[in-house]
Formats: sequence, C-alpha cells, structure tokens
Amino acid sequence: MIKTLIMDYSEKIILSFLVFCAFMLLGWLLSLTVRRLGRNKTMQRNRVYRLIAGSINTLIVGAGAISALGTLGVNITALVAGLGLTGFALGLALKDAISNLVGGLMIVVYAPFDLEDTIDLGGTKGKVVDINLRYVTLRTESELVLIPNGNFITSVIRKAF
Repeated sequence: MIKTLIMDYSEKIILSFLVFCAFMLLGWLLSLTVRRLGRNKTMQRNRVYRLIAGSINTLIVGAGAISALGTLGVNITALVAGLGLTGFALGLALKDAISNLVGGLMIVVYAPFDLEDTIDLGGTKGKVVDINLRYVTLRTESELVLIPNGNFITSVIRKAF
C-alpha cells in the first residue's frame, strides 16, 4: 500500500515537473522570438519588445506553475479566483498608469511622431525631445512639458511639417 502511494505521488510529481518545464520552455522560446523581432529596431522600440517579451515569459511561467499545481492534485480554483480578483483590483487602482503604459506602447508601435518632430497636443506645442512608456517630453519656447501618454490615446495630435 505504501509502495503504491509512493508510486502514485512520484508519478504526479514527475508529471507536474514536466508540465512546468514545458511551460518554461514555451515561455523562453516565445520571449526569445519577440526579442529577436525587436533586435533591428530603434532603441526605443527595442525596449518595448523587451518589455513585451518579459511579460509574455512571466505570464506563461505563471500559467505553468498553476497548471503544475493542478497536475499535482492541488485544488487551484480558489487560487485562480483570487488571482482574478487581485488583477481586477490592481487594474482599477492602476488605471492611469496602465493607460499611460498602453499609450506609450501605441506611440512606439504606431509612431505618429518621432524625436525632434514639432507637435501640438491640446494647445501645448513643442518639439519632442523624449518618448518613454510613461510620458512624452516636449520642449516649448520657455519650458519642458511632460505629457502623460494616456492623453495621446484620446486627443488630436497635430504634427508640423
């Protein structure tokens, strides 16, 4: 009886370890693929590709850990529900930060303007001196203005030629 119990659990442990390793390999491969896609891009776009690659790897390894626990026989229903509620609460708490991050990704991916372009956003006109995932820095005639990227999602951008 003890021998069959040990055999049953050892099979589950080995199988769950293999499931986790498979997810880790998949995450690594997808992350590597995304990083290679961004290799020949500008430094700004390369950063976005690296951020996306890291996020993909983290999500896949997390899903692998949950799958491995389920394969091991752990009841993961409460864990998945808790993760969903935590994600919902964090989404509400970080709404503006997430909006700026998504706006920054859209600016880098769609490139409606580049560094050194002169743009006008809601009455603020200036030369773009920096673009990052949180805000765009404009140099006006008298000051530097940091505009959150969330504003670029919903506002009209005028670009001088």
